[in-house]
Formats: sequence, C-alpha cells, structure tokens
Amino acid sequence: RVEIEEALRARLLATTAVSDLVGAQVHPQQAPEDEDLPLVTYATSDPEQEETLAGTYLNLYSQQFRWDCYGGRSGGSYRSAKAIAKAIRAVMHGGIALGEEIAAGSGVYFRGSEQDGGDDNLDAPIHGDDRGVDYVGLMARIWWSL
Repeated sequence: RVEIEEALRARLLATTAVSDLVGAQVHPQQAPEDEDLPLVTYATSDPEQEETLAGTYLNLYSQQFRWDCYGGRSGGSYRSAKAIAKAIRAVMHGGIALGEEIAAGSGVYFRGSEQDGGDDNLDAPIHGDDRGVDYVGLMARIWWSL
C-alpha cells in the first residue's frame, strides 16, 4: 500500500498543470540543497481516523497538508509561485473525483477536501545582493480511505 503523501505527490506530478510549472520537483519537508527553482515542498500531520458516535472506527481518515510553492529567481518569482499554488489548489479542490483512487495503483481513495488557509511570503536573501525567493503556502485538509 502507498501512503497518502506518496499518492498525492504522484497525482500532482501526473497533472500537467503542476508538472509543466515545476517538473518533478515536489519534495517532502524540504528540497535538496541546490535544487533549481521553481519547486514545491510539502508537509503533513498525522492522519486522524474518523469514528461513529458509538465509537466504531471507520475506513475514513483526515489529514492536514501544507504545500509551499516557490517561484523562480527571475522577475516573475511571485507570479510563478501563485501559478503553482493555483494549479495545486485545482487538483485538491475538484481535480480528483470523490471516490477516485488518488494515484493509479495506490489503494488510497479521495473522499473530500477543504482549503484550510495559506499565505504569501518571501524567503529572505542569504546574501545582501540576493533578491530572496517568493513562495505561496497552501493548506488543505484531505479526507481519504483505503
């Protein structure tokens, strides 16, 4: 069985609106040190298993995800970061049908999502002559089942 994180990453990379913007550069936690921009990093919480009022656990889980979308280093950095976030948002909110397997062969099925916040920011430059890197954070809660 594939983990939900791996299934969502595979789905994003299989979506041309995302892969056309970042290639295969979607990384858990942080990107490799000298990775080219633009790119996406993601983090998640532990899954919460849903239960009935009678205390019976269901085959239904919810989990918080955060995607940080980093733009390029050129003049369109902010615009690039916004476009990546928009493409990911489209996948999470309407790009996967209810009950659909998130990624082929994953055994993980989409049960719903809701946007749960986000922010725009700038990673400060390391050196005084650098510009920094724009990023857009996108948060969502995903419901899924096995």
